[in-house]
Amino acid sequence: MYLAWRPIFQRAFHSGRLRPFSWRARRRPVQLPGEGSAWCDVFTLGSAVTMGLLSVTVAKSWVRCDEEFRELHLSQRDEALLLSVLDGGVANLQKWTQAPASWWDDSRQIRISGLKDCMHYIKRLEGFPIKLQMVTAVWEEVALDDLLVLSEASDNCLKLTFDPVIDTMTTRLHFGGGIRKGRVLRTMTRPTLMGIIQAREVDSVLREPEIMADGWVVGGGLGLQSPLLVDKIQESEYLKALAAVPPSKGKVRAIDHTSEYLFQPLDDAARSASSAKGTWKVHYILLSEAGGGVPLWAAEKGVLKAIIDWYTAAHKEWVRRQTVSG
Repeated sequence: MYLAWRPIFQRAFHSGRLRPFSWRARRRPVQLPGEGSAWCDVFTLGSAVTMGLLSVTVAKSWVRCDEEFRELHLSQRDEALLLSVLDGGVANLQKWTQAPASWWDDSRQIRISGLKDCMHYIKRLEGFPIKLQMVTAVWEEVALDDLLVLSEASDNCLKLTFDPVIDTMTTRLHFGGGIRKGRVLRTMTRPTLMGIIQAREVDSVLREPEIMADGWVVGGGLGLQSPLLVDKIQESEYLKALAAVPPSKGKVRAIDHTSEYLFQPLDDAARSASSAKGTWKVHYILLSEAGGGVPLWAAEKGVLKAIIDWYTAAHKEWVRRQTVSG
């Protein structure tokens, strides 16, 4: 008796059409001519070979994409394009943070230990399934230098020691120059929301923090796969191909459409020097899709938790550092 491996068909042939089948396999005798019909088994074996070849092709394509973009190389034109997109992102941030309360769909006061006047804002933007969220808080007797260190996103940043969500950060490329500098950053997260949201891989294009003319300090980035970025880079074949690269093998892709910190000085001390202690209003904006089929309600709770976790852990770390230095 000949033997062959074949998938389990929910209904192998029904009314002459092949139905969806499971990828699990079982061992079963092949019926020879004269013993019954062997066509089902022949078709199954052929399908298995075809799918095997397809799997090899997909695997080779994945490796080729991974190798092609292992080292990133941007032309001057591509750098200028990304910087212009990030400039547009900053303009959006300023518009959102300075919008009247009526612009937001909902707002409520929340409590974060050690901080004052904490508010949570929610807004559904057209074209995005998940809501934009912003949490603001007033932070007293803190220097801008401290806020920049606590919010920095880089390979060896302080955030990696206290933020419960972030696992690793890897800078893949620096670009730009002068006051307009950017980076391509890959972030690996830890599971959150009691494991409902598993570990994720996030690719972003970041703009380094910059002091604006009105004294505000703005920094943050856009997701590499976000429409906020992709829709604006269609003229660059390299950037389009980069945005289309699949996540690392075995990883789930999340998209931070925008992830930004804005620091607003509230007194003369804060405006005097970056090392001077003053009062700052901190804005943390996050529009992020968890990916991997996570329900929207869970993803939105995860976003809010990530924001509040940063505020809580950052303030605790700041107090610790003040105690040590004092």
